[in-house]
Amino acid sequence: MKRIFPIDLSDIGGVESYLSDMAAEGFFIKKLGLIAEYEKLSPKKATYRLEPLMKDEMKPNDSIIDGYNEFGWKYVCTDENRLFHVFVSFDERPDEIHTDIETQKYSFDYLAKRIEKNKKI
Repeated sequence: MKRIFPIDLSDIGGVESYLSDMAAEGFFIKKLGLIAEYEKLSPKKATYRLEPLMKDEMKPNDSIIDGYNEFGWKYVCTDENRLFHVFVSFDERPDEIHTDIETQKYSFDYLAKRIEKNKKI
C-alpha cells in the first residue's frame, strides 16, 4: 500500500511513533519519503528508530547492520532524502541503539544542519 506520509520527516519522534502506530494496525514501512510504501501483515507491536546518516549512503554497511541486529534492531530502509536509516525492533523492551548521549547529540546536530540546508534548496 502506498500513501502520502503525513509527518514531517524532521519530526523524528513523531515519525517513530507514527510508524509504531501503523505497525500496530498491520502496516509495516518498506519505503519512506513523501510517498510511503507499507507491507500489510498481521498487526504487531514494533518500536522504530531513525538513525541519522553521517554520510550520503544508500544503506548502512554490513558491520553496522550486524551490530544493530545484536541489540535486536533490524534495518528496514533509508529514507528517500538520505537523511536517516530506519530500524525496527519487535522486542517487548528493546535495548536502545545509543547509550552515549554525546555521540547521539553530534549525529542529530549534523542531521539538523542537513535538514536546514535541504529546506533552502
